[in-house]
Amino acid sequence: MIVGALLYRRSRLRRMAAAFLIPLIAVQCSREPPAHLLFINWQQATFSSPIQVTANTTYIASYFAPNGGYSVNSGGLTNSVDNTPLHALQSAAAGGNGLYLYNSGPAFPTNSFNASNYWVDVVFSTTAP
Repeated sequence: MIVGALLYRRSRLRRMAAAFLIPLIAVQCSREPPAHLLFINWQQATFSSPIQVTANTTYIASYFAPNGGYSVNSGGLTNSVDNTPLHALQSAAAGGNGLYLYNSGPAFPTNSFNASNYWVDVVFSTTAP
């Protein structure tokens, strides 16, 4: 089950409006992050309820950052990434991985560029809460 979203920031993210696990659910997070989210490093948004996922199904972890402040590495998803039991597809196999969208509000990310890694992940648990 997915219990939250994890993202890495190289710059300050003043506001994170929503974290998404697509296609299953959109989870609204705090509009203003707690003080510890104002620092530059890995940050976690915990969902109020765990989300059950199905094996061998592709999901997209995403977040909306209306003021920017996201991290990106061009070519970061050229190869697949494995952290058992999770598997991130390489961009070519996924038809584009490292999805993003510039938009005025939360929306489904549809663009991909140069197998870029935007450093968002899920927090996975194999035990019931």
